[in-house]
Amino acid sequence: MRGGWLLNVVVALALLSAPLGAHTLERPGGGQGYGGGSSGGGGDGGGSGGGGDVDGEALGELIAALLRLAVWATREYPKLMWPFWGVLAVGLVFRHRFDVRLPDWTSGSFRLRDDAAAGGGASLSPPPPARPHTLARAQLEPLREADPDFSLVLFEDFVYALFARAHEARGRGRLAELGAYLAPEAQRALADLSTGLAAVEGIVVGAMRYTRVWGVSPPEDRIVVELEIEANYTELAEAPGHTGPSAYWASERWKLARPRGARSLPPERVRSFGCPACGAPLGTRDSGACAHCGRSIDPSDFDWLVEAVRPQERRRTPPALTGDVPESGTQLDTIVDPEARTGRAEIEADDPAFTWPAFEARVRHVFTELQPAWSSLDLPRARPYLSDNLFQAWMFWIDAYRKAGLRNVSENARVTGLRLARVVRDRHYDAITVRLRATGLDYTVDANGHKLAGSRDELRDYSEYWTLIRGHGVKGTPRTDKSCPRCGGPLAVNMAGSCESCGARVSSGEFDWVLSRVEQDESYQG
Repeated sequence: MRGGWLLNVVVALALLSAPLGAHTLERPGGGQGYGGGSSGGGGDGGGSGGGGDVDGEALGELIAALLRLAVWATREYPKLMWPFWGVLAVGLVFRHRFDVRLPDWTSGSFRLRDDAAAGGGASLSPPPPARPHTLARAQLEPLREADPDFSLVLFEDFVYALFARAHEARGRGRLAELGAYLAPEAQRALADLSTGLAAVEGIVVGAMRYTRVWGVSPPEDRIVVELEIEANYTELAEAPGHTGPSAYWASERWKLARPRGARSLPPERVRSFGCPACGAPLGTRDSGACAHCGRSIDPSDFDWLVEAVRPQERRRTPPALTGDVPESGTQLDTIVDPEARTGRAEIEADDPAFTWPAFEARVRHVFTELQPAWSSLDLPRARPYLSDNLFQAWMFWIDAYRKAGLRNVSENARVTGLRLARVVRDRHYDAITVRLRATGLDYTVDANGHKLAGSRDELRDYSEYWTLIRGHGVKGTPRTDKSCPRCGGPLAVNMAGSCESCGARVSSGEFDWVLSRVEQDESYQG
């Protein structure tokens, strides 16, 4: 047929330039923003990284059909096709020899060469195509070989806290106070968002995804991590009489780096962003001494530096409280780390009182306690079971529902399945991630009890990845009772997560497993 050669050219070029099976699934926060409750109490992170499996049989049939088409076109139009194959061969050799990178058509962005990987510059490069079942966080774990104190839990706590502190500082025009943690380029990028502001408040990180990690293994002497962070915050203008508060959803890419020889800070200093001695603001890392107390500043006083911030998207949007968003990842296969069972066995060997049935009972207990707390807008009653970061993130949504005169109700919720997905251990924490499957009624009502979204009658099946943490070295059977693990009194804690009777930090993982992270199944990276 006429034009067959043109079709073949298009197909050949498509095979060269488009990676197969790379696509992105995104749902900020899962259902209702970052924790709006579509999944029985919300989620901590949505986003890309899900990816889909390629059907091997279908792919084989497609390739065979394309080969037959190529043979036919060459036989029918030899004068056109043989020159084409010659040009194609030369192009492949050129591409391989000179590392020419073609556009990534599946993402719609041009993939630039990354000069920063060689240790220079602070430019951010687009992430590689999403691949199914990529254990992104695991790429940082070998760092413990060079830095035994490195903790993935503490690193993520540091990023969450610094993100919030940085946006608070830009609202006050005081980014320079974080100069020891934000490079000048990063400060300028954040300052560009801050024209005419009096404050930025209500900052909640809803999703944090690893897009690139490199330099962890020798001989590199510089470790770099690129993250994509999604968050909600509210900006207050300098002239409140003219403009009221504006709520935003924003996506930013942060590039953090540290020398290989650096050592991780202890847990008590992870959230301290000032002078190690007096806590006063520090403009830079190399100022010599603190201007307030005179303490000499040493490179070992610091860890990660944010070299660059690239705002990706920002839109004015109030919290989405009444939408019906279908579950999109429940049917996906569970992403299981091959070393998960080994990690579980190590915990069981170190702590004979720990058993998997008891841990599952703890997870179910936490799930059960969360449902009425969320539905009644009384999240503090579930404070003993939530880490600081997760509690603050979910309180944002509780406050949003309360201000709107709404409630998201989780009713008749029950866990239908738990599966081990991952275990991470370091000097500070043990972390266990499970794929939790559940079902229940999920609907939103106004102050008069009128249903605005969801269903009072139809059960909704869903699944999420839950990560629970416990202090490394803590031993004992996971508990399901409602008493303080230290004093034995009623399990009543304050907003800081401490027992009201004895002051024990119940929610820090010092005594038992607490929920630290909830991720939607379609966006979980491993």
